[in-house]
Amino acid sequence: MAQTKKTKAGEKDFSASSTPSRKYLIAAYIGGLALAGYAARLAWVYMTYHVLPLQGIILFIIAACFLLNVVTAKCTYTLGEEGLTLQKKSLFQNRTIYVPYKDIFGVHHFKNQLMKPATYRYTRHMYSQLDNREIWSLLYDIGEVEKIGRIMMTGSAAFWHEFSLRLPDRVAIPQEEVIAYVYQGMREKLIASGKVPPELLKKLKEAEAADAEDDMTFEEGIEQLRQEGTDMGGSDYEVTLEDIKEKEGFNEEEYNTAKHDSAETEAAEKKTEAETNTKK
Repeated sequence: MAQTKKTKAGEKDFSASSTPSRKYLIAAYIGGLALAGYAARLAWVYMTYHVLPLQGIILFIIAACFLLNVVTAKCTYTLGEEGLTLQKKSLFQNRTIYVPYKDIFGVHHFKNQLMKPATYRYTRHMYSQLDNREIWSLLYDIGEVEKIGRIMMTGSAAFWHEFSLRLPDRVAIPQEEVIAYVYQGMREKLIASGKVPPELLKKLKEAEAADAEDDMTFEEGIEQLRQEGTDMGGSDYEVTLEDIKEKEGFNEEEYNTAKHDSAETEAAEKKTEAETNTKK
């Protein structure tokens, strides 16, 4: 589910929320029935033997709280003018995170890895467990030199498309590209922090200057990563924005047309409303 609203600067925010999977909802419903049956059994034990099954009651409360927290969880993502706002609400949780676009290194498809490519200070799970869409990792700067923040999130093809318009070449790209941006940011921050000894920094700059003609630039390296079939990987084995669009049948031309028509309709309605108020 997505909606738009105008910001103070006249730009339009884009909001999208989590979408529960029918399959997962059925599983949650079955879990609720199982808990109800377990509660009935606890009541039967008490009525029959006049013994309070304390351990069973504690297990029931824990399971019921977990299920209610999962079922009531809803995540909303809002693409604003300057940054992304993520909100997760449930029966026992209400968390809001704001990340400026300038602090985002990139967004890549999540995959389980034994060795992490970067050191995360923390990981925030900002998605509904009933949403079975692809999970993505958003890596962003938290102000530290050696550690970064990570947010796990989901979204529709329309959301990722809108996100990519606000943050070109950083959204739904291969993990290698995101990590390259992370290390570039760490390098710049480490040099700016003054923690690198002057002698070492001087040698580093001299080596970089000497190899400048032979080595590719950072931008050329990113371009190399985007070429399929190269030794550096390529995007042929990664889930990217184009894959999500194809999977969901997202037609960019039709989407842009509908978006344009919606904007014109809204403008016409406001014009009519203004004329009506003037006549009054």
